[in-house]
Amino acid sequence: MTSKTLFLLASLCSVCFLTSACSTKHEKMYNHHGYQEQHHKGKDPKKMKAKMMTSNSNGNITEMGSIWFKETPDGLKMMADLVYLRPNKAYTIELYQCGACKDDTCCAMEAMSVDLPQLQVSTQGERLKQSYDVPNLNASQLHNAKIVLTRDNGQRAAWGKLKK
Repeated sequence: MTSKTLFLLASLCSVCFLTSACSTKHEKMYNHHGYQEQHHKGKDPKKMKAKMMTSNSNGNITEMGSIWFKETPDGLKMMADLVYLRPNKAYTIELYQCGACKDDTCCAMEAMSVDLPQLQVSTQGERLKQSYDVPNLNASQLHNAKIVLTRDNGQRAAWGKLKK
């Protein structure tokens, strides 16, 4: 196996271990760093949502919508509801596995190797609201993942963090 494959397997095992350590049966749990985490009863453990943010040329940060993933009997679904996408530009989705930190310091440096669709609109101001099937991935692999949209050969266009 290559070092990249071993790193991915180790990351997946770590995520599985961390997510199995927390149980929704308890109101308050402590993560592996000793920080208290709130678990909300009634939340779907197989649905994660990221509020997507973008910045304009002046540096102002704006919410541009959401991307969420939900595990269904037919497999994982990704739903996108986004505005402020530039017309006729293909946006690539990158997912980075993260630990239980509040910033990006515990996120993997390389994106997960996952086949995700490109997002695109054809007219200025058009809202993208679409659902996609995501093969070979499940919700537990996405816990705390950072999601990044890139365009124009890798320019970071938007970001968010998946949460239950």
